[in-house]
Amino acid sequence: MGAQQVKLLRSLDNAEDRTILAGEFARHAPEGTLQLRAFLSFTALVDHLIAKHAEDGVEGDDATALLSLLHDSSATPGKTFPTYVEEHYVRDIEAAAPQALRFAGAVFVEALSDEPAKEAAWVQSLADQQAPGHQWLKAMVAYAYLPDHDIDAQLATLARFPLVKGIRQIINHHPENPGLTWPKVHSGDYLTTDEKFRHGYSLLQKYGLSFDLQVNPHQLKDAAAFVAQFPEIPVCLNHLGCLPLKEGTPEQHDALIATWREGMQALARLPHVYVKLSQLWFSKDGWEKKGSAEELLLKSLVKETLDLFTSERCMYASNFPVDKLSLTTADMYHRYLAWNEEWGLDAKARDDLLYATAAKFYRFNNTD
Repeated sequence: MGAQQVKLLRSLDNAEDRTILAGEFARHAPEGTLQLRAFLSFTALVDHLIAKHAEDGVEGDDATALLSLLHDSSATPGKTFPTYVEEHYVRDIEAAAPQALRFAGAVFVEALSDEPAKEAAWVQSLADQQAPGHQWLKAMVAYAYLPDHDIDAQLATLARFPLVKGIRQIINHHPENPGLTWPKVHSGDYLTTDEKFRHGYSLLQKYGLSFDLQVNPHQLKDAAAFVAQFPEIPVCLNHLGCLPLKEGTPEQHDALIATWREGMQALARLPHVYVKLSQLWFSKDGWEKKGSAEELLLKSLVKETLDLFTSERCMYASNFPVDKLSLTTADMYHRYLAWNEEWGLDAKARDDLLYATAAKFYRFNNTD
């Protein structure tokens, strides 16, 4: 471990130093000097909403707080894009969430930053500034490239932040469709033959970190075989397994769903694997429209997942504000709540999906 790394580790020991370190990262945002993927650390401040079910009716206001500029492909960070930080997130969530939900907390999930330690320091500084009793930022999933030669030192650094509870390295890869290979994914071998990835993944247990798994449907079976070898590392599958059904023929869709189903069944057999029910528009736009064919399809896939994993291993997530590209938070949660009612879920199952599972998986210190 080099001198610079040692200095960084020492700087994490108190909130003041963490804030200074975070400032080095955050001050670039207004200047527009960061590439778009790095700026997502600011626009996508919190990956999903943790909402607690209330006993009153579902009479929410329509959500109107959309970031319309996110539709502009020519937009530049810090210039065309508005700065989007925690105050904007809280304002939008509280304005948009159905009245049957109470905003209880949030989890920050990494946004492909090129400097994950500084991203983590910045997010930790936000949590450090929250008043006791009003600590809504509950946990963070940081980024790390697990095959890196110095991954042990990187994980040691990230684990020093109290907020960091897990790691995500997106590994969506497709051998034929570049559009389904995500940024910073260099091969499709991470889960099969990449020994460096395997070593880095094994170190998560050493630091008490979970793993947020994001893959394509054809990778699910390999993912199940891989994570089965590390039962002490909790895993949360992101976005319902990233099932892309917007293009192709009905026959191709049927084949893809069959592949997805086989992989989900394999993962469900592993008690340390959880599922995030989120980013449903990735499968079909318009799924939130009551009675539409898109809703019927996504509702059936979510229910199938719920039956496989049970509510104790499933959590609804808003993927917010990224999902502002597709729908409002009110529309999203009205559908979630309507499905809960239609399926006849009891109070415990509803609480699991809307709060308790996320609180358990991400190990909230304060689950008020």
